[in-house]
Parts: sequence; structure tokens; C-alpha cells
Amino acid sequence: PSRNCNNSLRICTCFCQQCGYSSQSHAAYLLMHMKQKEQQPTKTECFEHSSGCCMITSLPDTLLMAVTSYLDPPDVYSLAQTCTQFHTPSTELSTRHFLSPPQIKPLQFLQNNEVTNLASRLLQESLVHGFSSVLQTALSINEARRIVKFQEDESNMGRKVLLSGSAAVQAVTGKRFKEFDLNFLCNRQSASGFRQLMRDFGYCCESVVPHSCDHAEQYHYCEEQILHVETFVPRKDIETVAISVLVGEYYRAWNAQLAAVEADEEVPQELEHIDMSFLNHRNRYLYTIQKHSRCRFPKDYPIALTPPNNFVGSDDADTRNKCKKGSIQLVVCWTCPMLAIAKYDMDICKSRFDGKQVHIVSMNDTFSYRTKSDDHMKFINFYVPHYLGSAENYDTNKTLTHVSVTEATIDETLQIIYCMMKTAKNVDRRTQLTVLGADIFALLYSGGNIDSKMQVHFLLLHNNIVTQLQRALKYFNRGIDVPLSDNVKVLLGY
Repeated sequence: PSRNCNNSLRICTCFCQQCGYSSQSHAAYLLMHMKQKEQQPTKTECFEHSSGCCMITSLPDTLLMAVTSYLDPPDVYSLAQTCTQFHTPSTELSTRHFLSPPQIKPLQFLQNNEVTNLASRLLQESLVHGFSSVLQTALSINEARRIVKFQEDESNMGRKVLLSGSAAVQAVTGKRFKEFDLNFLCNRQSASGFRQLMRDFGYCCESVVPHSCDHAEQYHYCEEQILHVETFVPRKDIETVAISVLVGEYYRAWNAQLAAVEADEEVPQELEHIDMSFLNHRNRYLYTIQKHSRCRFPKDYPIALTPPNNFVGSDDADTRNKCKKGSIQLVVCWTCPMLAIAKYDMDICKSRFDGKQVHIVSMNDTFSYRTKSDDHMKFINFYVPHYLGSAENYDTNKTLTHVSVTEATIDETLQIIYCMMKTAKNVDRRTQLTVLGADIFALLYSGGNIDSKMQVHFLLLHNNIVTQLQRALKYFNRGIDVPLSDNVKVLLGY
């Protein structure tokens, strides 16, 4: 079997008189009749299963798993719908998969196997191979197996370490993206073990970003579940320093700056030898993590001295962590990472791998390369036309971009508030409460003044909408059917 399509595997319509299922794949016909050298069926030809033919479902399940490991999950899903025999208990009793480490103890049997259905077992095998392929864009196969072993060990202790995000979308759809990172989610107790794995693999920490800052707005919609986001990059060709040294240099520079402010001069003469370049928000976050957090880094943990990504600008800069291929992100959650994934705005992004099994929200939508979304997307479909249509009435930018919370002009703030209120009138009350929050929802129906704190809340909502829109357009460009209205696509030039 091969993942590459060729002319010999054309799609045709066959009908199985034994089980009543229609076959949409010519490959399925060939596999079900591999012992019979018959003429290939036409589009309208029907055939009966003779007693001497070898259907694919009569092959050993271990062999079927080997075959499906070469297929993309959508192909296996389509194949499983061609015959009812795929929906019977599997005789493959082992819970091991491609990424499982070598077993020492005997095979675990049926009573300990959560996946017994043959179709589900074949699909899981294809999905795990898909995750293996994606993981190997940044890791070797042995490193990928160590990651899986770590996931299994943490799961046995009641803690989940999940691979999700764009890497999971690639694994479940069979598509491959040019620019992406590996997104792992875990709780605080699992963070130290994951960091040690990254260190063993030759990675260093590039940044630690709290969920509340502008650079972590990609997780803003599930901020109540997120503690911070750690980014790791290969240490090769990157100058690193121990985190204790970096935090110490930042602390000295910070004290020098305070002394300069108190003395009303640039830098006191006795402090001129201090390197003030350490004063940036990336280092401030690392200092805060080491000082206050319960999940500190070891003192000698390597940190990139100069981050490859833009993490040294001002706190309100319109920049984000543009992770490139090969970088790994660890999203550290307050409690279970499942709660954070449940807050994702698109169902296809909720696909996840826990080290043993792959979980998909909606197989019909995912394998058809489409996704559903929550109430935020409904709000976006009304907000974007209102915002772009009102730009002429305000002295603002006519493009939909992030707005600096501290540097936003009065016109920008008024435009955002006006469009938010106008959009709220076009959506139902559940969407209003979900997107706007309880405070603004009460403001809609009870009235009141919009103070400075409320204005900041409106600006953050706007930035959150822009982030979700950018993510939806990113997946639209990747071939995923996202629930954006045709009007929004036209306004944005798609």
C-alpha cells in the first residue's frame, strides 16, 4: 500500500449484496477480492461474495493494521464504511501501537483494551502513524517514543499530557502544513518532567509567556484554564545561559533602572557596567516565574540568550510568538488540560493524542475537512462587516488588526465599542453572554457608564476576535472548511 494516489485506484461505486453497504473505493474492491483475478467492475456492476473469495475482513487483524498504517485516517474511515464486518470485535488483543515502547510484560488482553471494535482499532492505528509522522518533523522516532512513554506514565498517575492544535489536525486529516509547531498541554505537576525531556532532546527554553499578556492572546479564550505558555527551540547554533544567571542580570538591570529614576539621571556612574539590554518583557516573565510560580525551572536550565522569535519588544507591541517548524510549545494549565482544550473555538482543533489513543470530536466533519465552531464565530460573522464598514466614520485603520491596550486612540476605542454594541443586537442572548461576558452583557440591558476598565475590556475582546479570525483564515488557507460567512470572506479578499 502507498499513500500516493495513482490511476489504478479510481473511485467507483460498488454494492455489497451480502451486507448492503455501498463501496466508494476501488481499492476496497481490490482488497476484498485479491484472490480472484476478475475483471474490474464498472460503475453499475454489482457482485456477490463467493464462498472462496478472500474478503479484507477475513484477513488477520494484525495484517489489516499493517495495511491501514499506510493510509490516511479519512481513507480508513471511508473503507470501514464499506462492510459491516469492520464493525465487529477485533481479535487483535494487544493495546500496543507503533509508538509504544518495547514491552517486557505479557500482552494486555481484551478486558484491559478500551478499543475492541475492528474499525476503531484500524482507525487508531492509522491515526497513531499520522501522529508519528507529525512528531518526526521536530523529533526523532526514539524521541517521539520517549514523549509517548512520558504521556503514558503521567496518565497512569492520573495526569494528562495531550498533543493537540495544528499538529493534531495534520495527523487526523492527513494534510501537511508548512509552518506549525507542536502543542502539548499539561498541568503544573507534569511540567517539570516535560522540561527535562526537552533538555535531553537538545532543546532550550525560548520564552515563558503568561496567558494574560498580548503575546499569548492565541489562548485568551481559555485564559481561566491557562497558567502560562512555554516555548522550546533546538539549542543548536543558539547562545544559551542558565536561567539563574539571566534572572540575576535582569534583577540587577531593573534595580539600576530604579536607581536612575530616583536620581533623575540616565544611569548612576557606579552602575554603568550593568548590561541594561536584559530589561525586556521576556526576561521579566522569566523572573516572575522563578520568583512566584510553583513550577520554577531548575537553576541551571538553559535559556536562549537572544530569542529567535520577537520576544524583546514592548509589552503592548502588536506581535505574537510566530513559532516556526521545529519549535515545541508547552501550555501549562491550572488543572486538567482537557478543560482548556474544551474551550478551543473550532472543533477540529480539539483533536488530541494522550499517548494511547486519539480522540476526535466529530469524525464526519473532521474526515470531510470541515469544522464547526462555537458562538464566537457567529459573533465574528457580524462584527467584521460592522467594523470594516464603520472605518470611514472614524480616523482609524481600515484593516482589522490588533489594537494596543495602552496606546489605542479615542477613535479606535469608540469604533470598537460601537461595533461591539451593534453586533450584539444581531446575535442571540446566549452568544452575547458567551462572547461579551457578564459585565458587558449587563451593560447592554441595564445601561450605565463605560469607565476606563470597561474600555480595556472592549479592546481585549476586539483583539481576541482578531486572533480567532486569523486562526480561522489560517485553517481556511490550509484546506479546512471553517464556518465563516461568504460576506466576511469577500470583505477580507478570499
